[in-house]
Amino acid sequence: MKRHHVLGILLTVLMAVTGAATAAGEQGHPAVGTWLITVELETPYDVLMTIHSDGTLLLSQSTEDFVGGCVDASTRQGVWEKDGPRGLIGTHIGFMYDCGAFTGYQRYRWTAEVLKDDPNTADATLYVDVYPSNGDPLDVSNPPPIGPIGPVAVIARRLTVIPPPQE
Repeated sequence: MKRHHVLGILLTVLMAVTGAATAAGEQGHPAVGTWLITVELETPYDVLMTIHSDGTLLLSQSTEDFVGGCVDASTRQGVWEKDGPRGLIGTHIGFMYDCGAFTGYQRYRWTAEVLKDDPNTADATLYVDVYPSNGDPLDVSNPPPIGPIGPVAVIARRLTVIPPPQE
């Protein structure tokens, strides 16, 4: 009986949070959709980011440590807000690993703008903060132990429907 009560409370909280996220988002904002993002470092790498109209976002990336062959990054999740007619600002967080061992967090803070003359392209600037495993990436009152790293230039290209070949 207690499990059902706790589940009911959790669902109520989740619905309240979801409603708040929907209010924070922007129906019809030109950035809503899925983007292939190229992070312009010495060795560029790509990330898939889906920006939802409810003010949330999801990123998928796997990076391997070329020496040990271990995946050292997680899926990242975050939030965004409108910043002008084509602009947005966002924050997302991911976990860091060293061959399976949790080592800490990366917090990404960024601004982006969908290009006026090409709505399938956006430019962005990214900053990264690094926290140890006992750090708190949500505590904005304390500066991160490492960072901000950046600015890092980012180019994003929107994923569009590409029809299959006609038979």
